[in-house]
Amino acid sequence: MLKRIPEPDLMDSDEQAQAYASADFSDANKIFLSTMLYVSSSLHGKAILDVGCGGGLLSEPISRIGANVTGIDASVKNIKIAKLHSKKNKLKIQWFFIT
Repeated sequence: MLKRIPEPDLMDSDEQAQAYASADFSDANKIFLSTMLYVSSSLHGKAILDVGCGGGLLSEPISRIGANVTGIDASVKNIKIAKLHSKKNKLKIQWFFIT
């Protein structure tokens, strides 16, 4: 069996996870989301898996347009931030810490 070796840039500290969650990726995220909407005429009701979701910066807008989103990340700190943020915004997103 292969031994899993975590990525070296994994968010291990609260400070790293918070800095990543607070970073401004809005331009890149808008391009990504508009491309997704172009490819799929509607994401409403579709199941979306956000692998490496971080703090949920893409999961949240995808959820707002009606997709059923599940976010997974190898950083428990990022998942905690994503859970807090989506709860504050009343979004129903499933979050999982997976390694």
